[in-house]
Amino acid sequence: RRKPFLLAGAPLYGLFVYALFSPPYLSSVPLAGWFAATYIGYCLTEALTSIPYSALGPELTYDNKERSKLFFLSGCCEACGLLLAVIMLVVGFAAAQHWGFSKDICLPREDVVGRCAHGTTCGLFMENGPGWESA
Repeated sequence: RRKPFLLAGAPLYGLFVYALFSPPYLSSVPLAGWFAATYIGYCLTEALTSIPYSALGPELTYDNKERSKLFFLSGCCEACGLLLAVIMLVVGFAAAQHWGFSKDICLPREDVVGRCAHGTTCGLFMENGPGWESA
């Protein structure tokens, strides 16, 4: 009874999460509209998947002790997933710094001032994407 909602909502949920973290290169007003539409879609698909998922436990077992164990195991898996995500974030950031992927993002203040004094700006970056750093 709840599986169709989970099966339909999960791919859409993933799509909206990906869309939230990869915005298009737009000016501020269209970007705000895109973000609003994407965030609303994310919230709707989150509800489409989490509500049936939360209601699935009582359908799997009628025993209160088994249900408690089931929700405990679900919470443990969720905590392990969050821990893994944080570890991947820290390792990924360290790797990006090590291999120089973030060298132009995390500049010291003196370097930013020096680039600005030489005429290098990021004025058109949000509208046109990478490669438009020089105005």
